[in-house]
This record gives sequence, structure tokens and C-alpha cells, in this order.
Amino acid sequence: MCPMCRVEVETVGHALWSCSTTQDVWMEGNTKIQKSTSDEDAFSHIFLKLLNRLEDLDFDLVACTAWQIWLRQNILVFEGEFTHPKIVAQAAGNELAFHLQVSQRANGGRRKSCQQANEKWKAPPMGIVKLNWDAAID
Repeated sequence: MCPMCRVEVETVGHALWSCSTTQDVWMEGNTKIQKSTSDEDAFSHIFLKLLNRLEDLDFDLVACTAWQIWLRQNILVFEGEFTHPKIVAQAAGNELAFHLQVSQRANGGRRKSCQQANEKWKAPPMGIVKLNWDAAID
């Protein structure tokens, strides 16, 4: 069960989008998705729809908000603390502002989108293995 609402089965889509406590965060945020609905269950599908519909900065705020929602849920599960939706939304805005500031410094004041950069994934050299993992221990 979802540790936030304790009503629905926890899925990524529920945790980041359709949970009533998550919807409270989206409503507090300054995004163009406040009145968006989706019958999709997979958050990846919801995320792709938003990517196609929103401008870069609006989508960046959605990504930061989703990250902050995920962090809030982990804090509740592992530390027993509930963070108010307004604080989560403000943290997302602060995170985006920080990333934009760092990005502007790195690009000499120019912001590049993924499409503009035309960057493609390249396999690591032979004999090199890249690993990425995420783990949680209760």
C-alpha cells in the first residue's frame, strides 16, 4: 500500500502522479500541469506526454517536482516525517533555479536542450563497464 495515502497500491505512477497527497504537491507548484489528468498508470507514459506538451523550463520544473515528491516519500518511510506539499513545491522551484544557474555557468550563459546539443549515448571503451544502481535499506 502507498505509505502516503494508505489507500491505493503503490506504483511509480501512483506515487508520483495520482496519489491524493501527490496531487496536493502538483497543485501547490507553479506548473502548467495543475489541471492535467491522465488515465495512464505508468509514470513513464505520463512523463512522455508532458515532455511532448510542455516547454523546456516547464518540463524541467515537472522533473524537479517529481524528484522532490520521491524524496518526500522516502523521508516519510525512513524518517517518519511528513513534509507539507507547499514546502515540496518550493523545494522543486529552488532545485530548478540552482540547476539553471549551474547550467548557465557551464555553458557560458547559454542553455542547451537535449535536442539542441544533439548528444547521443556512446558505449564505454572495451574493457570498461559502467554501473548505475539505487538501493534503500530499512
